[in-house]
Amino acid sequence: MPDQERIDEGMAFLKKHWPERYAWMDQLRTDDPESFGLAFRSIWPRLVRVIELSRRNPALAEAEVGLVKIESKLRETAREYFASTRRDGAEDSAKAKGPQARSNELLATLKDLVSQRFDLEIKRAELRIQELSEELAQQRERLETRRENKQDEVDRTVKELTSDPRLLRRHRGHRGGSRGDLEDRRRPMRGRGPGREGDEGFRKGPRRIERPPASKPAD
Repeated sequence: MPDQERIDEGMAFLKKHWPERYAWMDQLRTDDPESFGLAFRSIWPRLVRVIELSRRNPALAEAEVGLVKIESKLRETAREYFASTRRDGAEDSAKAKGPQARSNELLATLKDLVSQRFDLEIKRAELRIQELSEELAQQRERLETRRENKQDEVDRTVKELTSDPRLLRRHRGHRGGSRGDLEDRRRPMRGRGPGREGDEGFRKGPRRIERPPASKPAD
């Protein structure tokens, strides 16, 4: 059974954003606690992602929840449609006017749901692009701020390098590398013992050369 804190958080989110699923889960918790635990555990990974998303971008989270709802309705309607078409084929054509009308109604509902899902997918993509654009703008702003503060950063780094010799190792090859850093990387690694063939980062040990046995002098 998931811990109570997760259950409370997840159920509160369902109650607010998906009352139908909350009602079903709440009834299951009363009737069969073990099955409720299994059901909640299966939906929690996806649910917690949407909960975290709702804190960062409520509109995008709303689109995600809407897509989940539509997917659920699509599956239910499709199952009902297939059941209806099977009944149509089993009954006499003269008696199948009612079931046929129901099949047509379900088919129209499916088309409407697919159309709604398409619109929500477009909206979700637009919201994601907007979020990425805002993040990119923030990155550009930070980059420009750093460019403007170049001299301050250079002075600070030089001060660190000249104040404590122990800081030299930390700054070796800093942002772009250096000749000394390149030479260090070319040196074989020590203290690891003989390497394995095809294994990068290990130095091969010296090969032992077997000398041929001395030949006996001819009689």
